[in-house]
Amino acid sequence: MREGWRGERKEREASWNLGSENEMDKVYRHYYLYNQEELIKELEDAGLKIIKKNFGTGRNIIIEAEK
Repeated sequence: MREGWRGERKEREASWNLGSENEMDKVYRHYYLYNQEELIKELEDAGLKIIKKNFGTGRNIIIEAEK
């Protein structure tokens, strides 16, 4: 399994309790932690042209693109 930010696994699952003590009432969400290069490659492969990006300027990734 590939590692992501701070050595965490890239594939993650998070659960939310919907206000009940019953385990069956939990909702699970599966997500993948992309790094900036992976995200840009996915967007370009989808046919988007990257106009602007904030490489190395913060923890959040901001990308401006057009189709």
